[in-house]
Amino acid sequence: GWNIPGKQFNYQSNYGVFDGQGYLFADELLDGDTVTYEYYNFNNLLVTMTYMVISRDTEITTPAGHFTGCMKVRIRESLSEADAADPVNRESVENLCEFECVYCPGVGLISNTCSYMNSPELNAEYGGSSVLTFYSIPVPSSHMIPMEEGNLFEYIHYDAVGKPLADKMAYRDIYRVDTVTSDGMICLSNY
Repeated sequence: GWNIPGKQFNYQSNYGVFDGQGYLFADELLDGDTVTYEYYNFNNLLVTMTYMVISRDTEITTPAGHFTGCMKVRIRESLSEADAADPVNRESVENLCEFECVYCPGVGLISNTCSYMNSPELNAEYGGSSVLTFYSIPVPSSHMIPMEEGNLFEYIHYDAVGKPLADKMAYRDIYRVDTVTSDGMICLSNY
């Protein structure tokens, strides 16, 4: 990661279904609340991520169950107007994403949709959605994203047109919280 103090949140190696979600949402966020964070991308350009709470009362059903009282959040990446207008930054502009995520208190991420706003080609190849198929939280939690040791989450992924990626390759996408250090660092395994 780009470890520039005070300039971005740090979600090093937090990819897969959790990509784009470096901020763990506070339980007190209300409908319409907006929070902005920054990070430096692969071209060392400052990217702003704007998190907007769409609803605190979303209802959703996935293979893992039926969830109510969920928080729906839209996360939109952007560059400064000057950076976005500069032709040399075309690749960075094409890589900007918009995420729509649904979280259930005590369970965590229920669904995540990612779209590449400025590149139909990238969106067709990498855009899509993920939904929770299974979870195990041995010790009940009230956190929006419960990241205690031993918690397990499994997701199924769909491409940009809604076809399961499992149709193209055989895999299961499972995340396990291995360690939470005394200073709050969370170590996830993905397999």
